[in-house]
Amino acid sequence: YHPDPRRVRAASASEPVRSLFRHPKVFAQGTSDESAHLRFIGSDYGARPEDAMDMLELKMALSRGLGSRDRLDLLTFDACHMSQVEVAYQVRGYANIMMGSEEEMPFQSLPYALVLKALKKNPALDPEGFAGQVAKGFLDHPPIRPTKKAGFTQSVLRLALVEDLARATAHLGQALAGAIEEHAKEVHAIVAGVQRYLTYSFADLGDFAALAFAQVRSTAVKKSAQEVL
Repeated sequence: YHPDPRRVRAASASEPVRSLFRHPKVFAQGTSDESAHLRFIGSDYGARPEDAMDMLELKMALSRGLGSRDRLDLLTFDACHMSQVEVAYQVRGYANIMMGSEEEMPFQSLPYALVLKALKKNPALDPEGFAGQVAKGFLDHPPIRPTKKAGFTQSVLRLALVEDLARATAHLGQALAGAIEEHAKEVHAIVAGVQRYLTYSFADLGDFAALAFAQVRSTAVKKSAQEVL
């Protein structure tokens, strides 16, 4: 699946909102330095070799497709596991609001009929308000019943804040690296106790920072955790 800037360009000319979907690979371990540890969407399962669009390719497609035009008002992801800091960081220059799920998405996707009715009733909704209606509609009327193993999530992110969040997260990582010898038990405890999603390697950053602030007895860690929060 190769990114096609023409599709983004055509969409941006007529649509302030764009939705991207297909199940992602989870930090696929590639066979080269360039492909390792990247997140993919749009996997072409039938192709040999299998192809997909990673986040750097998505960034390139958005850049070429939008060109000198204003950024998108709202970028939504129907793909699973896309409400992540590393995804938001790559698209931060091309949209104002991003919406996606930390968990897997059902094949039935978002309740577009419900939210478009809401937009028709209130066409003055701004992009953030509209995204909130979409997220609320999805959670209030899930297309399938959540299970004990996995529920549904939907997040609305202001992309203008992502650079500050990424910087704060880097500071927290550096502080934890500096504190690990003296506070190893406390750090291991928060890693073991942090909220996780269906894919175990995905942890909630806000919960991790809150646990670090509360449990690690290091001034540097507490300061950087508060910065994330």
